[in-house]
Amino acid sequence: MTGPRLPLLRKQCLSVAGLLVLIALTQAFVPTSVSKIKSVRYVSGPKGRPLMMAGESGVLKVSGEELEKQLAEVGSPVLLDVYAQWCGPCQILAGELDKVKGLYKDKLRVLKVDSDEEPRIASALKVYGLPTIFFIREGQLIHRVEGAMPASELTKLVNHYCFGAPEEEIKDV
Repeated sequence: MTGPRLPLLRKQCLSVAGLLVLIALTQAFVPTSVSKIKSVRYVSGPKGRPLMMAGESGVLKVSGEELEKQLAEVGSPVLLDVYAQWCGPCQILAGELDKVKGLYKDKLRVLKVDSDEEPRIASALKVYGLPTIFFIREGQLIHRVEGAMPASELTKLVNHYCFGAPEEEIKDV
């Protein structure tokens, strides 16, 4: 049974090129910073800003500039998490994203953007609640979800929106 979501999704799809244009139009100079996230320790950086230390999960924290580069690379689907360090549900979701990345390994790219460090990206993507997760497949922004959820539910959504699994699988999510 097809629900009302699918026609809405087709209308709301935004190409990666369109997303890149939005980012380019809203972004001033953004320093490049990419780090892997898992067990994160915070240390003081320049001007007292916290820096994230690398972990082993394969989830990448990217700047606006690096996000643009990652989205320009066509290949595996992308799961994009827009979060904030102060956000409790975002911290819970981080562990669940590690589990999802572990399941899919190189078949799925999992990227994170800090909305406080990259407010122009959050604005361009119309992020109103945290965390917000975007599903990007074949150059199209397919779906978005707000709020934390367990890895089991995330996996169902990834299977459907990133790999084309039947919609019946996501009815309970």
